[in-house]
Amino acid sequence: EMTSSLVGSEMCKETDAIRARLAPFVDFPIVYASALTKQRIYKVLESAVQVYKNRHTKIPTSKLNEVLLSAIENYPPPAHKGKYVKIKYVTMLRETYVPTFVFFCNLPQWVKDPYKRYLENKIRENWNFSGTPINIFMEKNKTVYSFCRLSRSLTDFGTDILNTIERLLFL
Repeated sequence: EMTSSLVGSEMCKETDAIRARLAPFVDFPIVYASALTKQRIYKVLESAVQVYKNRHTKIPTSKLNEVLLSAIENYPPPAHKGKYVKIKYVTMLRETYVPTFVFFCNLPQWVKDPYKRYLENKIRENWNFSGTPINIFMEKNKTVYSFCRLSRSLTDFGTDILNTIERLLFL
């Protein structure tokens, strides 16, 4: 019940401490709630529903390319051994449990994690994926459908959870 007694600056310090512990992944909602006093219980459920909806956001390929290719043009991937990585286009896979983006380029093995984090930050800047992880893959060939098999069965499971939570919220 320490969370119910937190006020103002103490809450900010706790929030910062939580985000510091989970450092690479900092884009998630934090809701202080109390099971004993039932304080902010509905806020927790609303936040869970919002994260679920964020996870199932679908972005058209044309919109992705419009935004991300201009960001890539402004800050291209670093050259490796005198060769430049050219990202041709990006697409979002539809049949995955976690939002998954595939970038098609000429030298995918030379795109390192810092640049992938840059791309993830650009995606999060332009679309609301708060509370959900993002997968980024670099591919040379155009086999998008091989990635589509990831976690198909989990999509139906997530839909059942969302329906149950919405029923609880709107009784």
